[in-house]
Amino acid sequence: MEDRNYADECGDHGGTNRDGDPCGRAAGWGTDFDSGKCRQHRGTSPDGKSHEGNGNAITHGATADPTNLYENLTGAQAEWVDAKVEAYCEPRGITEDEPGHALVRLGVMHLFQAMRAHGELAKDGQSRTKVVGVAEHGPVTDEVAHYLNDVASGHTRDYRMAMKDAGVLDDPESQKADAIDQLGDGATLVFADDT
Repeated sequence: MEDRNYADECGDHGGTNRDGDPCGRAAGWGTDFDSGKCRQHRGTSPDGKSHEGNGNAITHGATADPTNLYENLTGAQAEWVDAKVEAYCEPRGITEDEPGHALVRLGVMHLFQAMRAHGELAKDGQSRTKVVGVAEHGPVTDEVAHYLNDVASGHTRDYRMAMKDAGVLDDPESQKADAIDQLGDGATLVFADDT
């Protein structure tokens, strides 16, 4: 393929490929705009930039990267996370500059995400109807498990692993008791902002 040389390219407006080189597509390619980044690099914002407080992509946060999700929590949700982190760290003398503190925060974020996933499952149901084929009389459907079942299960597992690695959960009975306490404690607060 020969090199393209458009007078106005996506790369002229900041679009880059995986190697970091300027994108060679025509400016505005695949969009409703005559100039600017192409559809792959523009995103959904008219000016192609990510704006402060843009939470359009966040619905429940259960599938978000837990290390970045904290920045998008509401004030009450962030306070809940901070309180849980301190409830684990303070009695054990774990300070913010210790690696265990970061592990506890990660674990609490996984717990938060598991609770959010369970909240969505409570609204949506545990399964969904999926069209799996078409017969003479119409579509053939099947009940399939909601994808958030696996997400919630994964976050619960990751919560336990992070807390164990941080040294705040000792034995299986303590883990179970703490997990039940955490779920009951925060469920109302975490979902209060959704109503």
